[in-house]
Amino acid sequence: MKYTVSLIRCPDYEREKVYQAVDRALSLIRAEEIIKPGYKVFLKINLLSATPPEKAITTHPEVVGALIRYFRQKKCEVWVGDACSTGDMGGEFAKKVDPFKVTGIKEAVEREGGVIKNFNTEGYEKLKAENLPLKEIYFAKPTLEADVVVSVPKMKTHELTYITGAVKNFFGCIPARERNILHREGDTVKFSRYVLELFRASPCHLSLMDGIVGMEGEGPARGNPRDIGVILASRNAHALDTIATLIMNFPPQDIPALKMAQEAGEIDFQDIEVLGEELKSCILYDFEKPSTYRSAWKRRMIKILAPLGVPFLNTYPAVKKEMCEKCGLCKKRCPVGAIILSPYPVVDYKKCIRCFTCIEICPTSAFYPLRTRFTRLLQKIR
Repeated sequence: MKYTVSLIRCPDYEREKVYQAVDRALSLIRAEEIIKPGYKVFLKINLLSATPPEKAITTHPEVVGALIRYFRQKKCEVWVGDACSTGDMGGEFAKKVDPFKVTGIKEAVEREGGVIKNFNTEGYEKLKAENLPLKEIYFAKPTLEADVVVSVPKMKTHELTYITGAVKNFFGCIPARERNILHREGDTVKFSRYVLELFRASPCHLSLMDGIVGMEGEGPARGNPRDIGVILASRNAHALDTIATLIMNFPPQDIPALKMAQEAGEIDFQDIEVLGEELKSCILYDFEKPSTYRSAWKRRMIKILAPLGVPFLNTYPAVKKEMCEKCGLCKKRCPVGAIILSPYPVVDYKKCIRCFTCIEICPTSAFYPLRTRFTRLLQKIR
């Protein structure tokens, strides 16, 4: 089976240039074959933290805007989403900032006529877990309710999976409790297997990667922006990640999730056709790898320390009784029934999946993120 990946040059985020690159990238892989007028198209972006787009941590709003325009022209309804608490340890809630606004995504969505789907307010659906240290997982509803799901990652490095792309992007579809449990492993191979299993549980029909400015070094959040100047698209997420990996000058077999996907017959590194630009002309031979890729000692240290440190990074929803009007909306909207009224809201933390819906939807802002002392200290350092 021949896998196709389009590779299109795009030197900067000038709006019309980005749209032309996105349109050509999707046309080359014949994306129009899988969409119909009236379809609900969900763009799963990377909204790792509330940072401006020039930091190169999140999917750039111009890429998102171009995709919305493309699918709207095909008479589709376009949703754009992620969780608002994926990478800042609850800091977004504590600072009362809107990551969709800070990253420029909100303005792009409103301008192009899309709809924001914040996982924290849209909710999660329970699925049976396969090959994970969890009996069941909660998956973001928009991902499961759309007719077409498009992964829209940023081209970046990652300290545990080495690269973060179209496949890793779906790790953001599970709530904070599950992410915390899976991150505790601290082992590159095991964590990559979890990422792959979560991807297998999710529908993914298309992938388009923002590689105009990516991140090298200590990604996914502490690295350095790097001009790459490309847009990639594919109908196979593994194929897209393979080409992105080659552009970042990694051997694909060195990326555990890709190696496992090839062993499972989900991709063949030798059977990928690149359309558009010549791949060799886009490879960055001096691309900086994460230190965990270069250092076996650092990988061992993370494997030892992660199970000890990650549990201390938990953030929980708590209530300021003096601000609560006992309206019961939090209880009604909690996807796992973890809240009772007595007469004020009481959270059962054994049931709580830390989706933070209660914080997002509380009309009086009575709910707030209760963070550990260690988490608050890390917030200050960052």
